[in-house]
Parts: sequence; structure tokens; C-alpha cells
Amino acid sequence: ILSYHENMSNGEIAEVMDTTVAAVESLLKRGRQQLREMLKRHERDLRGAFTDC
Repeated sequence: ILSYHENMSNGEIAEVMDTTVAAVESLLKRGRQQLREMLKRHERDLRGAFTDC
């Protein structure tokens, strides 16, 4: 949220969270991967919803 909505750099986020830039980068990478996996799992449901119209 801080990265995308607040337009903060990884360094700024690290300062706010009292952690390292490397930790912030790791968290962002892991979050993007989790989102990607969630979207893949729901892809079939989304396709089915639009083909039923």
C-alpha cells in the first residue's frame, strides 16, 4: 500500500516500518507473487462468469 498508493520509495517504506530496504523488497516480491497465485486460482471462475452471459 505504501509503495503503490502512497508512492513511497523502498527506502522510505523501510524507514517507516523500521526495517531494511532488502526486507521491504522481499515483502513486495512475496506480496506480488501471492496476488499472482490468487488471480490464477480464480481465473477459471472469472472466465465462466463471462461465458454464461
